[in-house]
Amino acid sequence: MGSTPALRKQHAMKRWIPLLMLLVASLVFGAGAGAQTPGDGDDDLIFRANGDVTVARDEVIEAVIVANGNARVEGSVTSTLWVISGDAIVEGSVGDDVIVIDGTLELTRGAEVENVTLIRGTLERADGAIVSGTITEQNALISLGWGAAVFSMVMWLGVTLALVVAAVVFAAVAGRHLAGAGEVVRHRFGASIVTALVLWIALPILAVMAFVTIVGIPLGVSVFLLVLPVLWIAGYLVVTTRVGDAVLGWAGMDERPQRLVIAAAIGVVLFQVIGLIPGIGPLIVALSGVIGSGALVYRTVERPLRLQPAVIEPEPQPAV
Repeated sequence: MGSTPALRKQHAMKRWIPLLMLLVASLVFGAGAGAQTPGDGDDDLIFRANGDVTVARDEVIEAVIVANGNARVEGSVTSTLWVISGDAIVEGSVGDDVIVIDGTLELTRGAEVENVTLIRGTLERADGAIVSGTITEQNALISLGWGAAVFSMVMWLGVTLALVVAAVVFAAVAGRHLAGAGEVVRHRFGASIVTALVLWIALPILAVMAFVTIVGIPLGVSVFLLVLPVLWIAGYLVVTTRVGDAVLGWAGMDERPQRLVIAAAIGVVLFQVIGLIPGIGPLIVALSGVIGSGALVYRTVERPLRLQPAVIEPEPQPAV
């Protein structure tokens, strides 16, 4: 190929941008899309959507990408061959990656390629076909493997730690309000649901209506990006703290000043573990935040009304 590994790596970085742009173009514009970028020597780039591409025996092409079609390489592709929803037949050489998505890759006798990646694809390799690099087969377009698992666990631990800190601060600063909202969830569950429905239906409608005017746009954005998330997190902490307090009561822990703080931390960890259950776990977590926010708002509104001084009528004096 006449290029050093460093030059090939630099060349590969430059070709990813046009390849991705052409792939997006094939997905956006669809039928009949096709392009061939001329260049000097072996710098040509061929792209075809809904059609076939053949690299003749005496041709040298830098890269070929085919979407909804087949590719046949009789000559030489100096870097990458991509085939999406189609088959690829290599009789000549491919200097870098061969990627086939939803199709079959056939390497005939005498074919030379470096790396092969098959995504929901199959490989037919004849005797004498050379694969100098690796062969990767996977069922998903993106496979992160252990990296995804580690990243997910780190994210879960980070979110859980942040929620535990928020719950402990909430319990220490506004413990009576947090406990009172938890009692509303326990004893006035129906009122909590009704208040939550009003909140989570009315607030988005008002926010959308605010977008009609330029002045109201910041208000609408703040509702979606600030008010609703804060409401949900506060409601989630209400429910988790109430459940944590119930767990401590079941465990026989007597009333003490720090009980609410401990309950807040235990409840958050418990619900974060429940959230890991596939399907039903995230639903339980989501509904907890919604219902808890309803209980919190209900107590905030109902308590001042209940504490208003009653009007006392003077008792009639006995007749003399």
